[in-house]
Amino acid sequence: MFYKIPKIEYHRPKTKEELFELMENLEDYKLVAGGTDLIMDLKIGRYRPKHIIDMTEIEELKYIRKEGNLIKIGSLTTLRELENSPLIKTEAKVLHEAIQRIGSWHVRNVATIGGNLCNASPAADSAP
Repeated sequence: MFYKIPKIEYHRPKTKEELFELMENLEDYKLVAGGTDLIMDLKIGRYRPKHIIDMTEIEELKYIRKEGNLIKIGSLTTLRELENSPLIKTEAKVLHEAIQRIGSWHVRNVATIGGNLCNASPAADSAP
């Protein structure tokens, strides 16, 4: 069966402020980070947005840091960055093990922790 991706306007903000402005002014948009499921979702018609907002350039949403007893992870942090983080390896061992089992290294290079959680896939291995 042949699938056709609909015409979509593509946006790539570089700051949170630009992102919020797009979200406020555009209608019918889909936010993406790694976008590992995006093409298939568009092809099968799961989504039919008029706009794609690609958040991958928003550096302030990419971080892994310890603050007191908490480990804080930015939503655009890739699974590969988490897999390679000494902090996650030593202090969040279960998360580290789960991430190593998500997809292939190709997927982990672009998939984000925020996308893995927000995509609402039953296979979102980082959720537990």
